[in-house]
Amino acid sequence: MECVKAMVSEIPNAAMADISNNVYNRTTDLGASEHPNRHGQKKMAGIVIAEFAKLTGWQKAE
Repeated sequence: MECVKAMVSEIPNAAMADISNNVYNRTTDLGASEHPNRHGQKKMAGIVIAEFAKLTGWQKAE
C-alpha cells in the first residue's frame, strides 16, 4: 500500500482513499470469491464519499 501512496503523491491534483485497512468483517461483508457484498460495498462507499467531500467541500445528504 505504501508504494501506491508514493506513486499517487507524485501525480498532481490526485488523491487516494485508503479502503484497505480494517474495512471488512470477513463473515458479513464479503461474498463470492471474497469480493465485497452489499455490506462491504456500503462501507467502501462511505470512505470514498467522506474523502470526496473533504477534497471538494461537498456536504453529503443525510
